[in-house]
Amino acid sequence: MVSHGNSPTAVIRYHLVIMAMLIFGSVAHAGSGPYLGIGGGFSLMDDANVSAPYPDGTYPPLDATTSIDTGYALRGTAGYAFASGLRAEVDISYQENDTTRMNVKSPGALGLVAYGSSRGLPPSELELEYAALSPQQQSTYEEAAKGTSRIRGDITMLTVWANAFYDFDLQSAWKPYIGGGLGFARVAIDAKSRATGNSLADDDDTVFAYQFGAGLGYALSRSQERALTATLDWRYFGGDDPALKGDVTGTKFHTEIDGHYAGAGIRYSF
Repeated sequence: MVSHGNSPTAVIRYHLVIMAMLIFGSVAHAGSGPYLGIGGGFSLMDDANVSAPYPDGTYPPLDATTSIDTGYALRGTAGYAFASGLRAEVDISYQENDTTRMNVKSPGALGLVAYGSSRGLPPSELELEYAALSPQQQSTYEEAAKGTSRIRGDITMLTVWANAFYDFDLQSAWKPYIGGGLGFARVAIDAKSRATGNSLADDDDTVFAYQFGAGLGYALSRSQERALTATLDWRYFGGDDPALKGDVTGTKFHTEIDGHYAGAGIRYSF
């Protein structure tokens, strides 16, 4: 008990100690041990900027934006929960999104392709023929390659993460958490032109990736030996831009892989 004779500083210190015992004392007795988890949900990738410099600098870089539809994502985890509230886990996730449109702002070497298509020239003859055109003629074909084109394709990502999360113990069945992770993503793109059916790209690359987010767990069952927890999860993910080969010009292009994951899952602790 705190007597009325104590100073305000002592009273404040007393209450801070009591709060710390309530908050951290419960965490110290939280369950610990290994766990497995599965989950799934929606992959909401941001529209991706696409850039492609021409190797010898003859043409300005391609500058385009690809629209990406909402897709699906699946994930599986294996980890260990510590009594402190920390969890360390390995997370393997797979996601797939469709892409349907590309808005070309600056065509780069696509202008060369537009010229060759109108002349019926094979790719091996395009560069010299195109270089011989006047700047005004080149500009005409480059403008023809601008605008929105319909494409049919998909972007898939297989990612292996090393994650760390912190669970907040609220002394109830509800347990929110925050955290993030680092990993590597294998990004694959397969896209075709709807107008011609020709392949635009069919390639993959492995890049560094990161994610961070939060979630809310609810204990469905708990005993001394095992626990089953339902989760709602949100993640923001991103990474290095993969370098992929374009089938139209034969040159490399770079695209973005940023976006969000929203889903649900089940975690089994034992």
